[in-house]
Amino acid sequence: MSFEPGSQVMVQWSDGNQYAAQVVQYQSGHVLVGFPNGQQQWVGEQHVSQAGPVGGYPPVESDSYAHQEMAELQQLIARVEGQGVPLCGVDPNDPATLWRMVFAIDERGRLGIPRELAVCELGFSSEEHFDMVMGYVQAKWSYLGTDDEGRPTVLQRPEYQDAIARASIGQMMDKQAAAASADPGLLAPVDGVTIEQWAQASVLLGSLGANASLAEMHQKLAEIGLDKATYDNATAGWTAKMQGDTTGAISMAFADAFGKAQSGAMTAAGGSGGGGAAGGASDGPPCTFEHYVEIGAAMGAWSEQGFDVNAKLQEEFGIDAMGYSRYSTYWGMKMATDMQLMAQQQALDARFREKYAGADLDADLVL
Repeated sequence: MSFEPGSQVMVQWSDGNQYAAQVVQYQSGHVLVGFPNGQQQWVGEQHVSQAGPVGGYPPVESDSYAHQEMAELQQLIARVEGQGVPLCGVDPNDPATLWRMVFAIDERGRLGIPRELAVCELGFSSEEHFDMVMGYVQAKWSYLGTDDEGRPTVLQRPEYQDAIARASIGQMMDKQAAAASADPGLLAPVDGVTIEQWAQASVLLGSLGANASLAEMHQKLAEIGLDKATYDNATAGWTAKMQGDTTGAISMAFADAFGKAQSGAMTAAGGSGGGGAAGGASDGPPCTFEHYVEIGAAMGAWSEQGFDVNAKLQEEFGIDAMGYSRYSTYWGMKMATDMQLMAQQQALDARFREKYAGADLDADLVL
């Protein structure tokens, strides 16, 4: 039978009687029905049949906590929409608009602005007003599903989680753009090599694979007017700048430039990727993403503490700057096309920087 909202149905209750009701919503084999006395209840579709004679009102009960929770979410939706609660710029069809505000409030909190003042700056009348709107949007993107053991539970749609990631990335990009605008030197060339040239060189060298000869490297770099010494100096300089950049603006600019260089290389190769930069990346990751981020975070922490970064790279990870450049070539391309990976990088970087922040400075001294 059809479970269209508004349909008149009969519900088989636990007391053995059938009661008249109206379909409010259908989700994953369960029907939210409303009874004439205003009570709403989730029931399994097997207990619902076509409308028949009215049999009174069922006793108020809930067959599971999840069903009750879902009913309460539906009541919140009805209350917000029925009362015309102002949403203050939040679009319930795009949860990212809500989460941009959540992150903005958090940012104001880090600046010492109380939450009650922060929400008012965004147009809400009070914290309660904001919390109601937030609960409303979350309810709109919730549904009744099952957990790993098949028990009913309230879940949120994958698009909602994607919206949180999009909002986080959008906020991060805004901060990085502001940082680059405030400090023009942040993206200034290193030894005459722009970040676009560095990214292009990384793509070209990455196409050679890990066992490329020095002669092959020279030949590739010559295609864009660079030599190995200039590239090595630029790599060291850009890497140092990148690791010292707490805003992530340089990493974002590199990922963007790398993605464009990668696309250009694939186009030049006829889109097959067989002989261009894509070929090197297709060999598989040179290390895990978490390991790559850990090395980058360690380099940043070592630089801030005055360590010899190249010496520490060899000591802790058994690689040199060129090895890290190969890691950056692979994972930089991945981040350029996967915004969620960039969000993960931010969280992992913060965790690993804390790990390496307490390194023993005396360990770098040579007596």
